[in-house]
Amino acid sequence: NGRWATSRAMPRKLGHRAGVEAAKKVVKAAEAQGVRYLTLFGFSTENWERPQEEVTELMSLLKLYLKAETAELHKNNVRIRMIGFREHIAPDILELINHAEALTRDNDGLQLSVAFNYGGRQDIMQAVKSVAKDMMTGQLSEAMECLARSSLPGAVVPFVERITLDADMLDPIVGRCEWLARVGG
Repeated sequence: NGRWATSRAMPRKLGHRAGVEAAKKVVKAAEAQGVRYLTLFGFSTENWERPQEEVTELMSLLKLYLKAETAELHKNNVRIRMIGFREHIAPDILELINHAEALTRDNDGLQLSVAFNYGGRQDIMQAVKSVAKDMMTGQLSEAMECLARSSLPGAVVPFVERITLDADMLDPIVGRCEWLARVGG
């Protein structure tokens, strides 16, 4: 969004605002087409390295969006889930996130996940650490233990990947991605 604005000689913040408007259109189109699950990427963990003014603008946009859109999304039976790490998020924003999730928790229409303060590498590392902890504390199933003792050299990795790792990712409800569009540069 920022690069889009810069390429048009506009301030980056206008690109971010245009991105929010585009996201609203995508959500409406997804609802109209009967899409069951939609994940929008709103803020990467790498975005913390941007200039403070830009980070502040992005946080303000999230607050504005949550305040302005939560009731409408709830009315349209959309469930809102924020996936990502909640560290470094200001308390007032966390309160809005928690409210949106609680309000829409029982909605069974479009399942909208917003990846905010999310990074794929961090998600994988968190999941692997969780699996390792389960292995160390003996919480993995007997089937996993038998497989781990088997003489098949590569058998453990696919099993962990399919059964355990998916459950430890930040968005285990959605399952495998069927279609991905990357709208940024």
